[in-house]
Amino acid sequence: MARKAAWEDAADLGPYGNSGGTRWGRVFVLLLLVGMATFVAAYYLPLYRAQQKLSEQYRDLNQRSQTLSDSAQRAQAELKTVSSERDQLRAEHDKRDSAAKSDLAQLDRVRTDLSTKFDKLIKKSSTLVTTNAGSALVAFDAAVLFLPQKLELNPAGKALLCDVAKSAAGSALSVNGSMAEDATVPAALEASYGNPWALSAARAAAVAQTLEDKCGVPVAQLRATGNGKHDPFQAPLAGLKAAERVTIEIHSR
Repeated sequence: MARKAAWEDAADLGPYGNSGGTRWGRVFVLLLLVGMATFVAAYYLPLYRAQQKLSEQYRDLNQRSQTLSDSAQRAQAELKTVSSERDQLRAEHDKRDSAAKSDLAQLDRVRTDLSTKFDKLIKKSSTLVTTNAGSALVAFDAAVLFLPQKLELNPAGKALLCDVAKSAAGSALSVNGSMAEDATVPAALEASYGNPWALSAARAAAVAQTLEDKCGVPVAQLRATGNGKHDPFQAPLAGLKAAERVTIEIHSR
């Protein structure tokens, strides 16, 4: 009798004939699935996690970049504001500096002009022209302006005051009357002006009135003050030895 082939014997076993091969096939498939899962877990999962981490870092960097951009914009805006304020302050400073230089130049011209006009009186020490703390000063011996023993200006004194008004055109004028420590009120005026305060104030008022009436100086530009025996300009006018004097302060425009 001829022998059957192995596969024929397996076929004769019915449902049990291929059980061994099926079992090994299932084991192979299971191992394949486990290998694929291991491959995925070992390769794609770290890659996914790395991608997630990179995404988070990107978002963080993007937020930081936006924050820095906003800060830079605010800084630029603040810098622009500060620069604008600096430029404005510089312009104002330059304007004030230019105005101050212009005022000083104008006062120096007034001083030079009056020094030329009053040259003879200056040489006689009866008049003094100088500058002091942003103003020009013209000091007269009271005897040069007023009639003797009277509170009335003489014609020459009126002319001198108008010369001051012309040279200082447009400037405010402060008239100050004062007397030296050892000066006394003249006997002829003592009945009306019994003390240095009253006499110095009356002389300053008379000069201011003449500047307004005879020399055309607007009243808004005039001020008259009697200082009695206190002379606020004693230091700059030390060269004028008159016991009784009237000082006109010419302010910068």
